[in-house]
Amino acid sequence: MTVVSVVAAVGSNWKDLALTCHFSATADQAPLAVADDTKPVWLIPATASEFTITATPDVPTYWPTTVKFTVDPATGALTPTDNGGFVTIKTLGVPGVVELSWLTVNLSRFKDDSDTVRGQLGKPPATRADRNTMYSKVYSRHWPPQNWDLDDQPDARFLDLPVPDQGVSFSKDANLHVDAETVVLRLAGVVAPKLWAVSWPQNVDRTEGADPTPILLFLRQGNQQYKGDLFSGPGLDPYPYNFDYSSFGLYDDLAYVDGDLFRWPFSLGVPYQVAKAGNKAVTVHPVNSLDEDFGVIESTKQMGRILLELQSFMFRRAGVTTPPTTIGTTAIASFSSGTHILARILSSADNAGEPFLNDTVHAVYFLDPPWWAVKDCVVAALAWAKTPSPDKRVRFYTQTDWPVLAALKKKIDLPLPKEPYVKTSTDTLVTHGFVSRTSWATLVNQVTQPFTGDDWQFAHFATAATMLTHAMTQDF
Repeated sequence: MTVVSVVAAVGSNWKDLALTCHFSATADQAPLAVADDTKPVWLIPATASEFTITATPDVPTYWPTTVKFTVDPATGALTPTDNGGFVTIKTLGVPGVVELSWLTVNLSRFKDDSDTVRGQLGKPPATRADRNTMYSKVYSRHWPPQNWDLDDQPDARFLDLPVPDQGVSFSKDANLHVDAETVVLRLAGVVAPKLWAVSWPQNVDRTEGADPTPILLFLRQGNQQYKGDLFSGPGLDPYPYNFDYSSFGLYDDLAYVDGDLFRWPFSLGVPYQVAKAGNKAVTVHPVNSLDEDFGVIESTKQMGRILLELQSFMFRRAGVTTPPTTIGTTAIASFSSGTHILARILSSADNAGEPFLNDTVHAVYFLDPPWWAVKDCVVAALAWAKTPSPDKRVRFYTQTDWPVLAALKKKIDLPLPKEPYVKTSTDTLVTHGFVSRTSWATLVNQVTQPFTGDDWQFAHFATAATMLTHAMTQDF
């Protein structure tokens, strides 16, 4: 190095507000001393070729961030080689004499936890031996997964598009490919949801100057119903790291079975359905806990902030130091008892008038709500749709034609077709899809062996595993 190279650093959060941190640094892996690790200034040795900095926040709501650099031997300039999106560099000094690098290290409430969560799938406790055997059968060559890539599933049957008003059909699509980066992130500073899976399609721009990101937030079923059966018990570690949370609580929502969906409808393949719809949207899957369910995101103010920070993290992960400052069009999908949680979110007095819920969320999807939740879902959805911002969309897909759905169906041109049907209003703002369990059994019998088993459960999960495709063709 022919010049004196000096480095100073500060920390910031995703809003670019100052964040007090303790810093450490190495040059060629040798620690560098500093008088005050909250206001560090380092002199890089003239022989150094690599510089590494770690910022550790004073508060537990942010994760430490480490950034690695190469050091130019002639100028002393720093070039990030790892986590470059999490640092900005301003240079001062006298060219050829002194190089002063002022680093602003961005710390996030998110960190990549993909390997830790995936590791749970490969080490089930003895109490989950039967469930692990079942997963080995239905996911076949993909179990346990070696990564979070969503491999092609040429034998899965997808909803045929476009869907006519009356009748639904399904066929294989050997050309369907989920070209996306899928990761599992850990959120600091919350009781729940601690884990967030993200599937980011390659056709959703993540470069400097990109538009805000369109998001599909998927709320799976509530976990209160599983107390005593899943998520806790002998051999299972606490939330969020155990076999049940990683498999039933997450993997099933992302993946499709290694074979025909009509034989096993219990994996929902949300990113596959988005891809089938030809839609450009990032899917986000918060992993709810047994005791707290979806926790802080029942506040839509918190939900909006968390999704904005998630967007920031994913852009910085891609090397972009200036992510969008708002998030794009957002839809919230819910399944089973998760629909009641969505209804509660929509009807909460604390959320009323909140900008994210009123202005950013433009569609809500209800995938086969249980009988006890249907009325609340209809009332909450239609009330939310009346709020001032225009073009709010409500999509319902059920296996039972509940009388309370009459209020929803009034928005659609009558008379409705004979079931099975998927009918959308002329203004495209309201949809009702009705495919009964009898119709599901008929569809299954047409393509595979005669249907046996719990027809309600099959229709319940098959609704979520296929009809989301239709919703995603209507919006975004």
